[in-house]
Amino acid sequence: MMINDCGHPICKNCVENIFARNSAPCPVCGKQLRKNYFWEQKFDNPLIEREVYHRKRLSKIFCLKHDEFQNDKAYNDYLERFETIICNYVDDIDLEKTDAEVRQFQAQYADAIERNRKKLSEDDLWIKQMLEEDEDRHRRVNAELQNESNNEKKKNVDDANKEVLEELKSGNLPAEVIVDKKRKLQIEQEMLARDEERKKKLTKITSRHDKVTFGAVAASGAPYIHKAPRLYISGPPLPATEEMHALGYSTQVGTLPIDKVASGFTPELAVIRYLHEARQDLFVGI
Repeated sequence: MMINDCGHPICKNCVENIFARNSAPCPVCGKQLRKNYFWEQKFDNPLIEREVYHRKRLSKIFCLKHDEFQNDKAYNDYLERFETIICNYVDDIDLEKTDAEVRQFQAQYADAIERNRKKLSEDDLWIKQMLEEDEDRHRRVNAELQNESNNEKKKNVDDANKEVLEELKSGNLPAEVIVDKKRKLQIEQEMLARDEERKKKLTKITSRHDKVTFGAVAASGAPYIHKAPRLYISGPPLPATEEMHALGYSTQVGTLPIDKVASGFTPELAVIRYLHEARQDLFVGI
């Protein structure tokens, strides 16, 4: 399946037919899309695809570093606002206002953005460090295996020479026959040693628990299905989310500002927590 920034999956053949002229509206939402902006869907959830797309796109703009802010609070506010902007794009919230905010930020910090684009981010530096450590680990394993192989070859050569000398002293066969026989045996032993060395190398590399991988992790087994836990309490049940408004519980929390509603937080969650804390003694002995 192929997907664009609107988040609606379309099969590859449909993309080729619908967007034959490079630009056409999305069959689901009608948003004008371009053919060359489609990419292959990697995640089952289209919302995750949209979030990854916008996060990658905006990270090239919101790339200010920690040392460019006056204090930790200013930097944390900047990070929170970045997450809110991503949430707005993913959930289609105030898109015009969000676009204007992004353009204003890009114009205000144009010099810093251009300067930081040439630098590696903290994540990129960590990935680079892990790759270097992984490469160094492979070099050490290869050097260790090569050293073991050289020692084994030297020992085999010494043992073979001793056997040839002993057989020449005690045997009745001509020297040419004995040497040719030992040479064939040595070739067979070298072939077996190479096979054993390859197996040993593969075993050592794959047995490292701290091996670094950056590819997609293939899912295995049955898909996870979330089931909300059932709480058994000695008393009347908690009101449903819809009933909290009718009972007036939500008014005790008040209206939250937009920066407090990030990551799906709602006033109902606060009410549920208060109710659980008020009745926590009912859980005793269960």
